[in-house]
Amino acid sequence: MKIIVIKTDSNIEVKNLEGNIIKEMKDILGGYLEAVRPREAYKQNLMLPRTLFCCDEEGLCKNKNFNLIASILYNGNLSPLMQLIVGDILIVGEDGEDFRSLCDGEVNHYLNVLAAMKQASLNFMESAR
Repeated sequence: MKIIVIKTDSNIEVKNLEGNIIKEMKDILGGYLEAVRPREAYKQNLMLPRTLFCCDEEGLCKNKNFNLIASILYNGNLSPLMQLIVGDILIVGEDGEDFRSLCDGEVNHYLNVLAAMKQASLNFMESAR
C-alpha cells in the first residue's frame, strides 16, 4: 500500500507498506492511529477526496515534536492561530472504512502541494530570523 509520510523534520517520503498494514502504520507513527479529515484542506483542494491523514492519537500527551508541514496542511495556511499538529503523519487513501493505497495521481498531487508548503515554511522561518 503506497502512502506518504510527513516527518516533523519536514522530510516527505513515499513508502510502500506490505504485510500487516495497520501495524506498520502504527510503527511509523509510534502510537495509535487517529484518522483526520481536515475540512479546510479539502475546501482549498490541498487534500483530495477519498484521502485523509493519520497521526498518533496521543501525540500531544507524548510531547511529540511540532510538525509544521502537517499543521499548514491541516489548517490550509500558515497562521499564528493555526491548530498545531505534532508527530509524523501519514497521508493515505480511504475506501469506506478501510485504508487504501494512494494512486500515482494522488501521490503526484501531494508531492507538489507538500513541496510548496515546505518552501513556504522555509521562507517563513527565514523571515522570522
